[in-house]
Amino acid sequence: MSSIQDDISFDFKGLGQISNLINSTLDIPKLLEIIMDAAKDLLNAEASSLLLIDYKKRVLNFAVVAGDKGELIREIAVPIGVGIAGIVAETGEALIVNDAENDQRVYKAVDQKTNTVTRNLICVPMRVKDKIVGVLEAINSADQSQFNESQLNVLSYLADQAAIALNNGDLFKGLAKARFSLQKRVKELSILFEFNDIVNFAISIQELIPMSVAFIRKTFNTNSALFYLFSPARQELVLNYLQGTQASNSQQHIHLSRDLKTYLARHGKPIQIKTDLPQELSGLSELNLNTPLLIIPLFTEGNLFGLMFLWNKRDSKAFSPFHIRLMGHLASHFSQAYANLKLHESLLVQTEIKQELKVARLIQQKILPSTFNTPDDVEIQGVSIPAEEVGGDFYDFIPIDEYKFALVIADVSGKGIPA
Repeated sequence: MSSIQDDISFDFKGLGQISNLINSTLDIPKLLEIIMDAAKDLLNAEASSLLLIDYKKRVLNFAVVAGDKGELIREIAVPIGVGIAGIVAETGEALIVNDAENDQRVYKAVDQKTNTVTRNLICVPMRVKDKIVGVLEAINSADQSQFNESQLNVLSYLADQAAIALNNGDLFKGLAKARFSLQKRVKELSILFEFNDIVNFAISIQELIPMSVAFIRKTFNTNSALFYLFSPARQELVLNYLQGTQASNSQQHIHLSRDLKTYLARHGKPIQIKTDLPQELSGLSELNLNTPLLIIPLFTEGNLFGLMFLWNKRDSKAFSPFHIRLMGHLASHFSQAYANLKLHESLLVQTEIKQELKVARLIQQKILPSTFNTPDDVEIQGVSIPAEEVGGDFYDFIPIDEYKFALVIADVSGKGIPA
């Protein structure tokens, strides 16, 4: 860039070279310096400057200054609407002031700060997509002459070139940001895809938990991980699985207080602890886990079923927003896989129960007599049709002697297995 800058002779041919530079470089600060040096030399001015608008603070800040005392000038903020630069920024109209010492519009704070006198100046707006983003100005004609319309046109051209350079820089930053965001998203999807294969491969909860914890621990570069499952019978979290250093000494149970349960439900997503535990999580203090610590509550249908802890990061850094968001997605995938396996296990149990009931029904039917040893002139038939697989009905025919027999019929109240 410096060799190109040295080769530019600041005449109208130099303007074309500036235009070429805009299309061939992304070194925007250096390019703006070249443009302002061109403004100073082409307009034969003692100094030139580029001011950018800060719309939040309603001021213009000196971004580039060509000439003496530039460092002092950069410290000054010019209010929008105040001074020639402020008026041009507000109205969008270029101004030439050839009697600055007697013009009340001139902002005297700059002269006071730099201990100089502004004799004349020329100022033009700088627009990006019809929005005024700043101004360019040239101060004090070096040969004591007045600024004119031709010089105004030159400065306006340079303002357009500076605006193009700024816009190109913004576009490049936007593209770089979008590319970085896309790379992170691709990485996130790749991790989720790999994790999805793992949880879908598991055929039981006993397989799902260690496989998932190992993958998550590796992905987040942590040395230690704990996994607790909620026990409805005991109303507490019970240690189910641990991995890594400093995990073996962890307590076996965590009391699930109302405050803890409410806090986890309210957040519903991974919680990073960088220093001390909040009051609502004080019940976890007995775990004595190092920070930074990531606490991952796990839910199915709004109910807490597990709690995972990750800590002892190998780089000792806090978990990044990317990691926390990714962990939220992994927790969601894990919870769905857990719910599916729970349902599968429940269906297996139901299938086993149905099979056992069928066997029980066959046994019960065999207990009931199907044939009766009766005299030739007596005919007896019996059948039991339970409302469910098995029931509480019973009957039997008991011969007493050649001419007597007893008939037994029993009906236990209720239906099914209890009867």
